[in-house]
Amino acid sequence: MASVDPTITATSQTQIFSLRDQLARLSKDSRPVADYLHQVRSLYNEIATTRATITNDELVVKILSGLGFDFCEISTGIRARDSIISYDELYAKLIDYELFLRHEELKKETSSITGAMVTRNRSINSNNCTSRRPNNTS
Repeated sequence: MASVDPTITATSQTQIFSLRDQLARLSKDSRPVADYLHQVRSLYNEIATTRATITNDELVVKILSGLGFDFCEISTGIRARDSIISYDELYAKLIDYELFLRHEELKKETSSITGAMVTRNRSINSNNCTSRRPNNTS
């Protein structure tokens, strides 16, 4: 029976721990969801090359837990499913949800700009009206 070189085993184990730790600490933060998912997938692939395994279930839980508050609604929905979602389907849903969030943010910005313009125009019109009033102090 051939013996295993302990330095290779120790190095591999250290590498696995390091990669798993990086994956555990990873979060989306303020970057686009595609960048976050790419980094998660990259670490997942690196772990796979060490012959360690991470199940799809573990990967999905990791991804959902690192998304942050903005993705709370979709994360809750995915967690409530009866069956586990595939990585590819999760990727597509998160990209779509991020697009939805951007559109909602643009609507808010547009309506606040419109509201500010209406308020400004009313103020200008109000000032113009008061300056045109005849002076009744004769």
